Amino acid sequence: MTSENFVSAIVCTFNEEKCIQLNVRSILESDPRIQEVIIVDDNSTDKTKQKVLELHDRRIKFFAKQGKNKIRGKNTSIFIGAKLASYENLLMIDADTRVIKTSSMIDMLLEGADLVGGVISIKEDGRLLSHCEAIEYYISIQKARPWLLKKFHYINNVSGAFFGIKRKRIIENKVPNSVVGEDMYITQIGIIQKWDIRLSDSEVITYAIPNIKALFIQRCRWIYGYWTVINATGRKVPLIEMSTIWYRTLVTIAGIYAGSQFTVHYFILTFIVLALYFINEYYKVRSVIDSLLMMIYRQINFVSALFFLIFGRNWRVLRSITHH
Repeated sequence: MTSENFVSAIVCTFNEEKCIQLNVRSILESDPRIQEVIIVDDNSTDKTKQKVLELHDRRIKFFAKQGKNKIRGKNTSIFIGAKLASYENLLMIDADTRVIKTSSMIDMLLEGADLVGGVISIKEDGRLLSHCEAIEYYISIQKARPWLLKKFHYINNVSGAFFGIKRKRIIENKVPNSVVGEDMYITQIGIIQKWDIRLSDSEVITYAIPNIKALFIQRCRWIYGYWTVINATGRKVPLIEMSTIWYRTLVTIAGIYAGSQFTVHYFILTFIVLALYFINEYYKVRSVIDSLLMMIYRQINFVSALFFLIFGRNWRVLRSITHH
């Protein structure tokens, strides 16, 4: 094979000693066309570097800026990784994931795609929270996203934990440090510039959020990320993308108003709204119990994320990786 058929994988790390070896091994084993794995470390204070070097593989490159010239942030790490890459087709893979397959994503990149989304699955660990998160990822990534792309030729973002992209697209469109949500920024820039954006069935597994507090912080960062991307790109989020936010807001207001009024009229109205909510969830998961769980799960983390906004801008969320 020529160099045009090879791929570089980029992994951004910060204190990933528990998962980095499993992550890198799974990348290298997934496809022989991955000839390079670049680890861009954001000044880890644990044994991340030592764990990488223990792998003893010539295809692995470790990079970290020391002293005053610290990297500080995933946006900068992605850009540095792209500059260091030997090949024009890149895979961006989070350190706390385990790669299952990459072949279709690589095929699409080699065919000329500029940006290719992958599938992110949650590894369930027996907790109700991880089960709800697994359902949510299945609905949003494997169901809703392909449907939006097919029916409306629209995609809000490829998942930042796992996507493929042309090297020049990263270098020419460096993600500003002000942006929270590099995946959505890159996708929205791609839409503006009319890139060839596709979705693949290539897959990685990540680990469930460790607790409710971390869930609230994560969702708060997602909400905040919308506004940073809008401010950075100038591209307004389409109504179809915002509809779920407005709908959950309506459910919340209807419930509060019904409880404050204590009248049959308002309780009936709220019941109708919740019934429509249930039907929407059931259509996707085909399970009464899971539909009810998702209604409660989505509503709680949506409302709570609004109250955690001040914390979500700065706190780092680390997933649990104790269940490999």
